[in-house]
Amino acid sequence: MRNWMPSPPKPKYAEQLLIEQVNQLYAQSHIASLGSGAAAVLTGFFLWPAVGQGGMAAWWVAWVAAAVIGTISRHFFIIRYRQSAKTIDNVLKWKKLFIALVFLSGSIWGSAAFVIFPGSSFTHQIFLSFILAGMVAGAMPPFSVVLTAFLAYAIPTLFPAILLFFLTQMPVHTAMGTMLFFYLCFMGLCGYQFFNRTRAILILKFKNLDLIHHLEAEKLRTDAVNNHLQDEVTERKRIEEILKRHRENLEAMVDERTSALQKSNIDLKNEIAEREKTQQALKESEEKYRLLVENASDAIFIYQDGVSKFHNNRTESLLGFSTRELQEIPFVDLCRITDRQLIDDRLKRHAENRGRETIPSGSVIKLVNKGQKDVWVQISAVPVLWNKAPALLCFIRDITQQKHLENQLLQAQKIEAIGTMAAGIAHDFNNIMSGI
Repeated sequence: MRNWMPSPPKPKYAEQLLIEQVNQLYAQSHIASLGSGAAAVLTGFFLWPAVGQGGMAAWWVAWVAAAVIGTISRHFFIIRYRQSAKTIDNVLKWKKLFIALVFLSGSIWGSAAFVIFPGSSFTHQIFLSFILAGMVAGAMPPFSVVLTAFLAYAIPTLFPAILLFFLTQMPVHTAMGTMLFFYLCFMGLCGYQFFNRTRAILILKFKNLDLIHHLEAEKLRTDAVNNHLQDEVTERKRIEEILKRHRENLEAMVDERTSALQKSNIDLKNEIAEREKTQQALKESEEKYRLLVENASDAIFIYQDGVSKFHNNRTESLLGFSTRELQEIPFVDLCRITDRQLIDDRLKRHAENRGRETIPSGSVIKLVNKGQKDVWVQISAVPVLWNKAPALLCFIRDITQQKHLENQLLQAQKIEAIGTMAAGIAHDFNNIMSGI
């Protein structure tokens, strides 16, 4: 099925296409505007015998003057367009202005069907119809470059005459109105075909220009490549001469390099064997380290950037937090308010001194586990490097049970002291009572 809609141009040609269409529109309309003025004068001259008497003479003069003035105005803007800058914004404005001018010109020609229509002379009516049809036919080639401009001129030129012929309700006039209507449709179709053909030619022109530019660029690139190849050939000849001079010593150099390579292979094998032993020892050491850390009774973790970067299982069981929570929750948020200041100060000095400050061994603080239970711990920390950055290696020992025993012992000592004091008071009171 044939596609009657105009195919949109490629985006890279859209601006060029618009500018070229408007350029052709103004360039081809130069002669058309002069022809339109001459046709208006001749039309007025031939219609004067039919409409020049009575009250229509004033309308005849007004119509001829309007047609000539419209033609002169359009010619003036054509000259101004040639002197303007051809940027995309200016071209869009000039396109709209041209459409408005041709619409005005078409409206003036169309008004002839009512203003100077020779109602008493059928011959002059036919003459006026042919003139209007001829104006549309003459406007089709120059205006169809922009289809909107042609339609803006053709429709207001013929539509009033078509309407007038249909309103007379006479068979001959109805037939003329029908013919003019089909003529308008046919000219619109022709204008559309001319518009598509012109645009296709322009796009092909742009493609050819791009192809020419591309071929020129490729030619320059090919010349550059050829020059580079010639330089390369010259360089290769020079290198061949150098290789030819050193060819005699090549075998000795190969033997020497072969011996060195064999020795390097032996050294490499020994190094590989040594590295395998080292890796095995490292693996065993890491396994021992992992067993030692994971099975330690104390919580061990690496403190860096305010959170735990690494910890053993004892840390999770002691605090009740998961690995993800320990890596996201700042350690100081796990401390009681009374102990937070101590930890904050120590960690702050540790950051300011770039890892040289540490927490004294045996510092006792109170933590809160995930179950909101108090946990008394004894914490020690030493500065280390973790991923090439300062960090603290922290050891935490749970002394909650010890704290409970100490509290119980303290309570017992308090009770014992109270009992001793009460016994002394009783003894003194007994001595007093004995004297009495």
